Amino acid sequence: MNQKIILIFCGLFLTFACQKSKNNIPNFHVHTTKDDLHREMELPVKLERVMALTPSITEILYKLVDSKRIVGRTPHCNYPHQVYLKPVVSSYPLDLERLITLKPQVVFVKDGMLALEEAKKIERSGIKVFYLKYDNCQDIVNSIDQIGKLLDQDYKAGLIADSMSMHLHKLKREADAFQIKPKVLIMISHDPIFVFGLNNK
Repeated sequence: MNQKIILIFCGLFLTFACQKSKNNIPNFHVHTTKDDLHREMELPVKLERVMALTPSITEILYKLVDSKRIVGRTPHCNYPHQVYLKPVVSSYPLDLERLITLKPQVVFVKDGMLALEEAKKIERSGIKVFYLKYDNCQDIVNSIDQIGKLLDQDYKAGLIADSMSMHLHKLKREADAFQIKPKVLIMISHDPIFVFGLNNK
């Protein structure tokens, strides 16, 4: 009787130990990262299905990866020309059902263009939402590097970012030479009126 109890106990112990060991095995197919809102998430190491709900980020994706990895676009994405071949997902109002059918692994979006409540709805379907925050031109350059790392395109992203940085420095030198600083307004849309920047007066 005692031997049976001992054997049962040993069997339970081995089962528990194996299960614990299995749970502790690291998953080399995913990695942990944070977006620009400091939201931590796990993303696949190899992202094969991506898209953006912001036209400017869609352009960055086309610069960095094969178009086969880009699964969709918004109605406002118009560059490069081959973007028109992609299925359309309304970003405002968000067409969640359409987005889910395209099965992107991650959706890139600019902060301020998608409410966090909407992002949570997307993430409940298993799709990750990666926010990028732009407060100045350098943030755009940094985001190219950031997206490049996530898409395993570090080298290509580095070249583009370096080229943009050089161009920005050149523009700054030219602007510094002006005796009178002109005031500039960048209008993104006229109907409705939408301008670049915050608290423009």
